[in-house]
Formats: sequence, C-alpha cells, structure tokens
Amino acid sequence: MIFGKNIQKICLYCVHARDYSGTSVLCEHKGPVSDTHKCRKFCYDPLRRTPPPPVKPKLNVKEEDFKL
Repeated sequence: MIFGKNIQKICLYCVHARDYSGTSVLCEHKGPVSDTHKCRKFCYDPLRRTPPPPVKPKLNVKEEDFKL
C-alpha cells in the first residue's frame, strides 16, 4: 500500500532525494547515495512510489450471456 504503516525507510521514497542514475539517488543532505540507503532525515513522499499494477478481474463469461 502507498499509505501503509509498513513503509521501508529508504532514500528511494524520501522527500529529500532526487533521481540521479540507475540505482542511485541524490540526497540533499548526504549527496549521491544508493536508493536503499537510510538516514535520520527520512521523510516519506508517497508520490515517489510506483503502485503495483491493477489486478484483472476473473470473469466466467459464456457465449450464451451475450445472446438475446
């Protein structure tokens, strides 16, 4: 979940981080660090997360359902 209580406190989801390259982010406080780095200045930004793709519903539709 985007607003769940089990949020990983990593720089990838931090307000102070900016995309830098591949697996690195540019922290306002620490400079270039890996995206899994942690520090005490962490502040969660939900807009930096990518939500999981939606689940397609499983429909049991028959051809007879479309006939008049």
